Amino acid sequence: MYLAHDIKTAVSEVRPWISCKITVAKFTLKKEISVVNFSNKVFVNAPKDEQYEVMENIWRELITRLFSMPFDPRDDIAYIPTQYISERFKKEGFDGIIYDSAVNAAGYNLCLFDVGIAKANKGHKVTVNSMDIKMNVEDIE
Repeated sequence: MYLAHDIKTAVSEVRPWISCKITVAKFTLKKEISVVNFSNKVFVNAPKDEQYEVMENIWRELITRLFSMPFDPRDDIAYIPTQYISERFKKEGFDGIIYDSAVNAAGYNLCLFDVGIAKANKGHKVTVNSMDIKMNVEDIE
């Protein structure tokens, strides 16, 4: 189960279009959970060693890209890397993974391995009115 820390991140993760209608809900965790944290936004108690920081950032970026990347639904093997990573952490007793959103710079997501851990509470209907696109443009010849 993929959850986001706020409505804007949840809507952004769907990669909507203008006038798109989306239903989102707030969820409550049914128990204390143990997660692997790959987020730069909620990461705490990290060692301050420069070599450690470089390696940690590489892993965080890789996990964020893997879990946030859109895949062609006809590609039946695209999710194998994230499924493998998730199964390894699940086997070690973790309930999920926290990682930064690739589409909302201020957001982060929580992937829960067991959908029964969270309960949907209040739902919301969202209509996308506009989007903010940030981009790099390069000349080509």
